[in-house]
Amino acid sequence: MCVTGANGFIGSHVVEMFEQEGVACLCLVRPGSPVGNLLEAVGRPRIARAHLESSEARDVLVETFRGVECVIHVAGRSSDWGRAASFERANVQATRNVLLAAREAGVRRIILAGSISSYGESDSPHCKDEDWPANPLQTYPLGRWFPSAMNHYRRTKWEATRWAMEFAKENGIHLTVLEPVWIFGEREASSGFHEYLDAVRSFPVVPGSRTNLFPVLYVRDLARAFLRVYRLQRPGVERFIVGSLRERTMEETHGAMRRRAGIRPPWLLPRGPSMILGTLLEFLWTLAGSTAAPPLTRSRVAMMFDSIRFSAERFHRVFGPFPETPFHEAIERTVSWYACSRGMA
Repeated sequence: MCVTGANGFIGSHVVEMFEQEGVACLCLVRPGSPVGNLLEAVGRPRIARAHLESSEARDVLVETFRGVECVIHVAGRSSDWGRAASFERANVQATRNVLLAAREAGVRRIILAGSISSYGESDSPHCKDEDWPANPLQTYPLGRWFPSAMNHYRRTKWEATRWAMEFAKENGIHLTVLEPVWIFGEREASSGFHEYLDAVRSFPVVPGSRTNLFPVLYVRDLARAFLRVYRLQRPGVERFIVGSLRERTMEETHGAMRRRAGIRPPWLLPRGPSMILGTLLEFLWTLAGSTAAPPLTRSRVAMMFDSIRFSAERFHRVFGPFPETPFHEAIERTVSWYACSRGMA
């Protein structure tokens, strides 16, 4: 079995879960990329290297995949900052190269990490499931003239998922797409939770609501979902939203993290002033050509206020009861890891 993006936040936990359950993993990472997460997860990982998005990658990938029973494609670019072309390469072109190489190498089983963003993450009274129509582009102030990079992410994840499903159907490949809700846990790099704790530690006022719903799942539980699909994958092409059956407000998650980190609750800035500030900062950082994201963007503001609802019932029904880690335990492990890795109290 081969995992792409194996040193990443999700990928390293998938490798760790599989290895603990006796499933040997070939860990695919970029040339020159560090492997600290893998060493923390496994100790002595078996590593292969390739640039997934390059035109030359396919030949390397074909040789890498020969004799592999299943490819789990987790690698991709997840961010609310960056140029559209970088998301296109990392999410669309890389997925095409992986599936084309897998077909040539004779791999018939693929598990793909998709995204709930394919359905849209705007405020909604409806609980979206896998039958919800694709709607990856969200409306933001000045969005017609000043696109949000978060929309680049959403669009390319949906394009990669759509192409992969069509390709698998045409080529008789068994493909399962797992679309997780927002993930938190150890080794997090880009989900935003550690940035939130850093922000509320430093500033007494932050954007936010105490009532908006925000679906989260502990990363080890997501890794367990990948393992369950690997063991019970059904023939054909399917996609599943993966998350908890329990709805939580964003404040439940943020509040639990703050309490564990010993941080007092901040004052909350209303949506209107927050969006003006986020738009201004995003514009100034773009004008300056910064490769680093500003502390606030339009997409981050929207997520702090919108109620985002997704149903994971289909996954639970198909693959059986989901053994979710107790929430307090998941928060304890997560914030403890932040404290060790980022110098937080």
